[in-house]
Amino acid sequence: RRLRDIPSKRELLKWSDWRAKKVPKVRERSWNSSVNEMASPRTPETSLSFSRELRQVLQERNLLTAKSRSKVCSMLAGGTGNTPTLIRSSEVDRRRNFRLQAIQEIVSSEKTYLQQLELLIKYFVKPLKAEKIIDEPSHVALFGQIEMIYNLNGEFLQELESDMDNVAKAFLRMAPFFKLYSVYAFDYRNALLLLQHLVSKNAGFRRFSEMQESRSEVQRKLNSLMIVPIQRVPRYKLLLEQVILYTSPGDTDFKALKQSVKEIESTVSHINSSVEDQEVTQVLINLQNSLVNRTPNIVQPSRKVFKEGILQKITRNGEEIKRYCVLMSDIFMYCKVLKERLPNTLVENALECCCIFPLKKCKVYDLLPGNFKITCQGDGIIFSTSDLQMCRTWVGFIRDAIDLHIECRKTLRKESSKRTPLRKKDVKHFGEEYVLSP
Repeated sequence: RRLRDIPSKRELLKWSDWRAKKVPKVRERSWNSSVNEMASPRTPETSLSFSRELRQVLQERNLLTAKSRSKVCSMLAGGTGNTPTLIRSSEVDRRRNFRLQAIQEIVSSEKTYLQQLELLIKYFVKPLKAEKIIDEPSHVALFGQIEMIYNLNGEFLQELESDMDNVAKAFLRMAPFFKLYSVYAFDYRNALLLLQHLVSKNAGFRRFSEMQESRSEVQRKLNSLMIVPIQRVPRYKLLLEQVILYTSPGDTDFKALKQSVKEIESTVSHINSSVEDQEVTQVLINLQNSLVNRTPNIVQPSRKVFKEGILQKITRNGEEIKRYCVLMSDIFMYCKVLKERLPNTLVENALECCCIFPLKKCKVYDLLPGNFKITCQGDGIIFSTSDLQMCRTWVGFIRDAIDLHIECRKTLRKESSKRTPLRKKDVKHFGEEYVLSP
């Protein structure tokens, strides 16, 4: 309960009067003991004071909550009316101490982070380049942005230490530059794959890595050092929120701290979005490079691959022919399979494009179990699969893609109305005058 639950001085006096009327024997004993004390030369026993008896009653009868009872007993023991003020002062000091600890955690964690980058640069990045254990393209693919990130965060640490009372200033100044991490984040996955390949295929690199990882100064795996930058920017948000938790809205830097969190969130969102966009583009590039003569040109900024895989095309004679089908955000394409290819992989000259359907003019129909048909302006193709669930999945994906494409086009300017299917002899012109998406 709040402080208003504490009995006032008037209420305590009323309670004292009630006690005098209801418990006369206590008064009598107290008076007799006083007389005896005056008559006797020995040291008298100290009688219970009023405040002490009141504390006993509060404890025995459980009149207040534990918190309020503790405050009342503290006031009675101390005999001062300034206790609430002292309590408030203590709470403010405690909050300030916690805030200082949160700020120190930001600085100390930044120093630790830079030390980890120093280990990576000193014992791996520079020696590998100097001794030419791996070629230049592999070195760039593994560590392309590390030294730039180290220099950036070194400057950031200087900004933090220059004004410990206003860390928000450093974050607001440096947050836009943290978008550099998006490049490193996108390359990270490929870097791990390359690292795995080098360890298994390059004996010199493997011996070098094992020797450096076992050094007393390092005692870390190379891949554990490479992941540290990936984890850093999201951690800034958690550290700043801890500072805000112990910052009063009346403090001068409260609004700046709030803005700093928004800037970091924006940077994290940018990094994630950049990685996602580049991954989408990479899927298209892998598909493009798997086509014979890299034709047709399917790579467009607004195009995405929704689904790809093997289906059986039903011919007019009822035969089944294996085809590699790709559903994109604005087209459906199927190809002749020349080499086996898993989705989102690069296998040169693996696919030969047979047909492209623009989704705007497409419709999809369920047929017999395991069969469906796609039509486009009088042209149609029947596909089959022995997996009934896969068939239903393809039909669902195609319908959703058609609806999404039509809905998105409502807000775009009107373009060429030429949206007819392209067969094998014409697909080479796709991407030139045959425009399907903005």
